[in-house]
Order: sequence, then structure tokens, then C-alpha cells
Amino acid sequence: MAHILALGGDGIGPEILDQGVRVAEHLAAAANLSLNINYELLHGASYDRYGSFCTADLLGMVRAMTVMAVFVQLICLPRPVLQMQFW
Repeated sequence: MAHILALGGDGIGPEILDQGVRVAEHLAAAANLSLNINYELLHGASYDRYGSFCTADLLGMVRAMTVMAVFVQLICLPRPVLQMQFW
């Protein structure tokens, strides 16, 4: 069984995360592999819900992972900066 920690947050919204999980599920089915997928929030989405950009619980989950693939937004700016108009 493969364990996946799916982290949604700024730049990687639910629609992107859901498609990534669909790809992982498709590949796992083709390889006859079962998946255990846990969902959690990171960055601004986590701050909005928990008041922290990365919770202690999330850090514990990450430390327990053997392999982790991370898809992140290329421009990591604080949310107020992202909401500013630059042009």
C-alpha cells in the first residue's frame, strides 16, 4: 500500500489537487497498487482554517512519510501581496 499526503493550499487549489489524485489512482490501478490518501491544507488555506501556515499535526504526518512528491506554486508570496494589482 502506498500512502499519499495530498496538500492543498495557495496556488494548488482543489481542482488541481483532485486531478493529481485522479492520476495517482489511475496509475495505482494499472500497477495493482492500493492507495491510502490523506488530505490536509498548507500555506494560506491552512492559515484561514487553523490560524497556522503549517500545523504540528501536518508536520507529524510529513515526518511519517517515506516518499513525498511536492507540487507547489512557483511564486510563493504572502496572500496580501498576491491580492495586489501590479499593472
